[in-house]
Amino acid sequence: MRELKRLYASDQPFDPRDYDRWCLSLSDLSLLWEHRDILSDRDVTITGVLDLHYGDDRLDPQACGPAAIIVGNDEIQRVVKTLEERE
Repeated sequence: MRELKRLYASDQPFDPRDYDRWCLSLSDLSLLWEHRDILSDRDVTITGVLDLHYGDDRLDPQACGPAAIIVGNDEIQRVVKTLEERE
């Protein structure tokens, strides 16, 4: 939270490269992509398993850092179903 306050108070331009160390990739985005119509422009909470060594044994061109959240298909289906029920 302190970092956000510092960022907002600063007159310096935002540079996303300063925050690379905070980046987490989501593994296997295909199911999210399939449901992009219902997920677009929404804030959702998705749970998964934190893998701090995601990049050690695989090459993922979409990865933004060494860590990733491994999200199961069941979790994505749960979130999509919840959003569909709210509409």
